[in-house]
Amino acid sequence: MIARDRKFMEAAIAASRKSREDIAGSVPRVGAVAVIDGEIIAEAYREEIAEGQHAEYVLLEKHLPNVSLVKATVYTTLEPCTKRGKEKIPCVERLIARKVHRVVIGMLDPTRLYGGWVSENCALPT
Repeated sequence: MIARDRKFMEAAIAASRKSREDIAGSVPRVGAVAVIDGEIIAEAYREEIAEGQHAEYVLLEKHLPNVSLVKATVYTTLEPCTKRGKEKIPCVERLIARKVHRVVIGMLDPTRLYGGWVSENCALPT
């Protein structure tokens, strides 16, 4: 992460705090923001609109459905999912389909159930 990324990741963290609190800890709080030319153009958080909706889905499909994201950086607090339930599109595939220029994540998915693409396909800093 480069220095200018910090303020945008902090915005994603702030968005994540709006997520529904899960007493059992099985549903993570996740926030995401989209940035173009140094300006936040939209923010979203997990289950902002409906139960089970991921922050990246809400950001891309609900807040920015018709916006070109080829110059955008998306900041998300948790590694975007690579697998979803039947008939659901993983967030990684949505980001790729929308041609998002760059994605910055706060952390890898600790469950490894829905993550793994980043750690398997990208060189991470040591």
